[in-house]
Amino acid sequence: MRFISKYPKDAEDCLAYTKKLIEQKKTIEVISKTERTPKQNKYFHLILGMVGLEFGYTSDEVKSDFKIMNSDIFEYEKNGRSYSKSSAKVTTKEMTIAIERFRKYYAENGFYIPSANEDKMIEHYLKEIENNKQWL
Repeated sequence: MRFISKYPKDAEDCLAYTKKLIEQKKTIEVISKTERTPKQNKYFHLILGMVGLEFGYTSDEVKSDFKIMNSDIFEYEKNGRSYSKSSAKVTTKEMTIAIERFRKYYAENGFYIPSANEDKMIEHYLKEIENNKQWL
């Protein structure tokens, strides 16, 4: 189960659920997460789709380029081998940095990616992506 402790109801539910598990003598693992917000996640997938539509790439291909462009955030080594982190594993702050680099790169190369608060352009691209999702 996932609880977001900044919400009082979630914090209360978490404590009740944990108490129940303790009473049942269950093993409990607690993981603290700082991850991107749902709005940031939606925007991230939108910009992947925008670039894919514009340049003829799939979302997976654009995501791969995104990670390469932000290798300091996504790449790590283990036992002498290089790996790529899932985008779900980066923090809100890291994702913000990565998205801004991505936007800057495309702006410098003639393709403007609107910021997350440019509602009219965002709405336009959401419709375009929905109409062309079979190609992404």
